[in-house]
Amino acid sequence: MEKIAKMIAEHSNFAVFAHIKTDCDAVCSSLAMKYALASIGKKADVFIDSSLSSKMQSLPHIEDINNKTLENYDCYICLDTATIDRLGKFKYKIMKNRKNSCLLDHHATNEKYCKLNYVNETYSSTCELLFDFFKIIDVKITPEMAHLLLAGIYTDSGELTFSCTKPHTLLVASKLLSIYGGAMDEITTPIFRNQTMAEFKLNKLAYDRIKIYNDGKIAITMLDNKDFEELGVGIEETHGLVNIGIQIDTILISIFVSQDSEQEDCFYVSIRSKGNISARDVAAAFGGGGHLNAAGCKIFDTKQGVHNALLKAAQEVIGRC
Repeated sequence: MEKIAKMIAEHSNFAVFAHIKTDCDAVCSSLAMKYALASIGKKADVFIDSSLSSKMQSLPHIEDINNKTLENYDCYICLDTATIDRLGKFKYKIMKNRKNSCLLDHHATNEKYCKLNYVNETYSSTCELLFDFFKIIDVKITPEMAHLLLAGIYTDSGELTFSCTKPHTLLVASKLLSIYGGAMDEITTPIFRNQTMAEFKLNKLAYDRIKIYNDGKIAITMLDNKDFEELGVGIEETHGLVNIGIQIDTILISIFVSQDSEQEDCFYVSIRSKGNISARDVAAAFGGGGHLNAAGCKIFDTKQGVHNALLKAAQEVIGRC
C-alpha cells in the first residue's frame, strides 16, 4: 500500500473507477476515495459503468458518480474490480494510461492489471481495506466518509454474517460507527429495509422461480428481460437475491441468473456457497471469479444453455468435495 500512497502523493487529478453491475462496496469505496483525496488537497472524479439501484440513492454524494468536473487526469485508481473487463467502457482509460494507474481490491482472483496493485483477500470489503489505507495517506475520516465505509462493509459482509467478517472487520465497523456519530439503522434501513412495491414483487418472483436439484444441494433461480419489464425494475435491483437459495438449510450452492437488457444471449450470474464448497470454482468454469463463498461470472448462451451449464458446473464442484 505504501507504493500506491507514494503514487497518490506525486499526482493531483484523479479518475476513480469501479466495476460494472455495481454494488455498495464498489460505490461507497469510490466515493470515500474521492473525498479522502479532497481532504489532502487532491481532486477526483468517480466513474462507474453501471446503473445504480434505488437502495443506493440514500448514500452521501451519490450524485457525484459519473459527474465529470476535471478536464484531465494524471492518475487513475481502480477499486473493488478484479478484472479490467469489469470496468466496462472505462477499461480503455486504464489500458491507455496504465503507467499512472493503481488498484486496491479484496478479491483473490484479481488479475492485477494496473501499474501498482494491492490485493488482500483477508478484508471483508474494499471499504474495510480503505480504512487502513487512509491511515497511510494521512486522511482523517469524516462522518460522511464513515457512513460510506460502513455501508460498504455491512453489505459485502452480509450484514456482518459472512465468513469474511473477521475481528478486524468488527473493530473497524465499531470505529467507523463512532466517527459517524449516528445510529446504525440510519445507514442500514435505506439499504436493507426500504423496498419499493416493485422490488417486493421481484423478490416474490425470485422465490417462485427457484429450482432445487441434487437432493436439495443446488438452487438455481433465473429471471429474464420479460420479468423485469413486467415488474418495472432493472437488473440493478437483483443484488442480494442469490441469498434466497443459500438460506435453505440443505443448499450448498445457490445460483442466481439475470438476463442483460441489451444483449439477449448475455446472462449475469451470482453464486453463493457454504463451507468449503467453492462458489469461485463454479464461476471460474465460465471465466469469472470472486471469493470462496461468493463469486460471479457472465455467460453468453441461450437461457436453457446457461441453466444446464451452471447446473453441471455446480454438480462437478460438489462432486469433488
